[in-house]
Amino acid sequence: MSELDSAHATLGLAAYTLPADFDSLAAADQLLILSNLDRIAYRLPPISGLSPALDNAAQVAVQGRPDPGRTCRPG
Repeated sequence: MSELDSAHATLGLAAYTLPADFDSLAAADQLLILSNLDRIAYRLPPISGLSPALDNAAQVAVQGRPDPGRTCRPG
C-alpha cells in the first residue's frame, strides 16, 4: 500500500484508510474499495457494490464473440 499512498500524496490526497480485513478480501472487493475511496476523494458518489448478475451477463455476452479490436477496421 505504500506505493499507492505515495501516489495519493503526489496528488495532494490523504493516505488510504482501509478496513482491517482488506488483505484477506477478494481482488474484486479490494478494487471496489480502492475505487470508491478515490471516487470519494474526488467528491464523486461511491459505487454501491458489485453485481454478480451483471458480471454473469457480461461474461455470457462476450463468450463466442471476437474481440472488437481485432474485427473493426479503421475508417
